[in-house]
Amino acid sequence: MDLRPGTNGMPCLHLTAPDGATAVIYADGAHVTSWRPAGGAEQLFLSPNSEFTPGRAIRGGVPLVFPQFSGEGPLPKHGFARNRMWQLEQAGVMGDQAGALFSLTDDAESRALWPSRFRATCQVVIGGDTLTVTLGVSNTDVGPFGFTAALHTYFAVTDCRQTEVHGLQDLAYRDAALGDAPGTSPRHDRAPAVRFKAEVDRVYYGAGPVQLREADRTVAISAAGFPDVVVWNPGATLAAQLKDLPPEGHLGFVCVEAAVIGRPVRLTPGASWQGTQRIRRVDPTA
Repeated sequence: MDLRPGTNGMPCLHLTAPDGATAVIYADGAHVTSWRPAGGAEQLFLSPNSEFTPGRAIRGGVPLVFPQFSGEGPLPKHGFARNRMWQLEQAGVMGDQAGALFSLTDDAESRALWPSRFRATCQVVIGGDTLTVTLGVSNTDVGPFGFTAALHTYFAVTDCRQTEVHGLQDLAYRDAALGDAPGTSPRHDRAPAVRFKAEVDRVYYGAGPVQLREADRTVAISAAGFPDVVVWNPGATLAAQLKDLPPEGHLGFVCVEAAVIGRPVRLTPGASWQGTQRIRRVDPTA
């Protein structure tokens, strides 16, 4: 399996597992833009207005957030990893699965934004009803550094207003849509499910597995190494300001993101970290 030209000629990898599960990953950002489980429909949202221009974020799929979440620091929003060209190290079939490994290392351009030396990897594995994405970071510098990170996953839904996220009840969270800043005293979610009648921009701390539910579909989402969960939808007002979304495009997705935000990762020289998000399409008849 090799890179080949995708939209606007940008290099991408098409993965196909022996059972027919597929994924598409763009080298720019090591960005998963499509995932179809074996015998299933597309599970990820991808805006038809995404630019697919080198150095510009793709709206949809699974953007990699590193080394800074959102605008919570001096770097460009969500850091720079999603806007850099990653190197394909290996790809192929492994038993009943297919997978790929991409890598990114610091260079003069990255150090102009963030002075630390690092090596990052993104591993994508598909097969059956499951997509697994693992972000790894190693400190190759002579001093320590800290970072926040997330897998900013856009799930395709029929109508976000009829979609719910379960598993976050009673957890502490902050909601930027309500004006909460980092360090704000947390709220506690007493509702049995998160619903999307307006803008939602929440970071939940110490979360476990969650489920995204529609009338005819359930997606189970779990993580390791990522202690937090971000739930986001821009709502109608903010969505209208996003040029890479079509009119009412926000109705077609909900973001549920594995993240490490509340307590940034601290790596000493030579140390490594990794975080994994596992997404499983649940058989509605099971």
